Amino acid sequence: MSRLRRLVLLWLALLLLACAANPLAARRPTPAPKPPRGVRAAPSRPTAAPAAASYQPRFTPAGCPFDTAGEPVECGYLIVPENRAEPDGAEVRVAVAIIRSVAANAASDPVVYLEGGPGGSALYDAAYWFSSPFRRRRDIILVDQRGTGYSLPSLNCPELEAEDIVTVKDQLHAARACSRRLRRSGVDLRQYNSAAIAADIADLRVALGLRQINLFGVSYGTRAALTVLRDHPEGIRSVILDSAYPPQVDAYSEEGANAGAAIEALLQGCAADPACAEAYPQLDRTFYRLVARLNRAPATIERVDAGTGEPYEEELYGDDLVSHVVGLLYDTAAIPRLPRAIAEAAEGDYGLLAELLDGPPEEEPGDEAPAGEQLAPEPARAADAMGSSAADAGDISYSEGVFYSVECHEEVIFGDLEAAERAVAELPRELHTALLSPFEQTTAICDVWGAGRAGAREELPVASDVPALVLAGEYDPITPPRWGRAAAEHLPNSYFFEFPGIGHAAVFAHSCPERIALAFLDRPRSEPPATCLARMRGPQFEVP
Repeated sequence: MSRLRRLVLLWLALLLLACAANPLAARRPTPAPKPPRGVRAAPSRPTAAPAAASYQPRFTPAGCPFDTAGEPVECGYLIVPENRAEPDGAEVRVAVAIIRSVAANAASDPVVYLEGGPGGSALYDAAYWFSSPFRRRRDIILVDQRGTGYSLPSLNCPELEAEDIVTVKDQLHAARACSRRLRRSGVDLRQYNSAAIAADIADLRVALGLRQINLFGVSYGTRAALTVLRDHPEGIRSVILDSAYPPQVDAYSEEGANAGAAIEALLQGCAADPACAEAYPQLDRTFYRLVARLNRAPATIERVDAGTGEPYEEELYGDDLVSHVVGLLYDTAAIPRLPRAIAEAAEGDYGLLAELLDGPPEEEPGDEAPAGEQLAPEPARAADAMGSSAADAGDISYSEGVFYSVECHEEVIFGDLEAAERAVAELPRELHTALLSPFEQTTAICDVWGAGRAGAREELPVASDVPALVLAGEYDPITPPRWGRAAAEHLPNSYFFEFPGIGHAAVFAHSCPERIALAFLDRPRSEPPATCLARMRGPQFEVP
């Protein structure tokens, strides 16, 4: 399962469960301005290596848990305290894969990739990076952030993955059960957050003996990267922020409005395209009438399970349709087909919509390493944490426990439901329930999760002189371009690019942002050439 597909599925799961109870033109790249007056920022705070005071980070080699396909890949664990204030207490094992460069004389500053989510596993998709152009000059270091993927203890929640969870009440009960199980096993859910993850990255640099590294974060991974810049900027040569999620945004107050604005951008984009407008006239009216009709009388659509290939039926309400469209706006490849899918659904044909939702068959991450060579915990820690290896803790591609630990600790607590309601008030009323319900649902889970509360520093912008590249997609429904601009305002040595027709995770969606990112890595203190951006256009909408 691709990283983008995991993000889409997470969004859809949150929206659909919440709904069961009642989401243009290219911008010229410009250097980011200085931070505006009167706006506080959390400055970079250079520190000594975080391990120096009372513990020593260790890197222990281990066999890779995926098929390396003959590529030069080295895997292992970074071992650090779960709570750095208690260095003699429980430890965490952060799973790491180092994919060596194909260059004979690789640069000494590798790229450290930080997956999104929060909760996504970078190692699960390791095979993607084998053919990545980012390997041409540098090693790529994939990190399963603490609690995710193959890291231990695992904060996966099989309770939340059960097929019989169909209502918000079911999800709340499952989340409470997962939280209790993890805490009873000795996991301190207050230690799985951006500050702890950033300290892990700083420790990893020290443990691997690296003088400099380049950070590459996508979606939530940008929040983790910004936290590294704030707390541990030493040794950071450059940072790429793709689909930025900076700490100063009020994500849960804005989330519904951001998703609704992306839907409106899609509908307006079709109206502004002559061929699309002719094929699907007044698509906005068509869509909103369809949402209202399905909420009155849901349709039954035929779906196919991507993992098993088995067919099943889905009851589709209007609020479900809204959540599906938001989820598909993540995927740049799906955007050109959405107007046709909406128009055909309005005529009672849900085949294309189902095809887009099902996507290609799910791919496994690869054959596992030979017995005895997998990433695995020491027996004592396995029993203390989860009772077995990470792979026995449910779907390791995404850790629900890390998602709630991070979001409940440092984002939901700053949210304001009334502000969220005001933010969506200008959108068509047919969107309101679907776009506001996830905030209410996540807040209810946070009330029972036990992640603690972050201080005010976690809602301040990060100021840093480290060279930064900030990338955004025009149609991104979850981390809109204005969030990228907000991050760049406090990074004076940064360059911001917005890409027309692109959804979430720009580098993985189109060759132009990829080329810009590669050029930036080579010369991070110079504006990267971006002639490809001038040739990009909006979506080429599919018409009959």
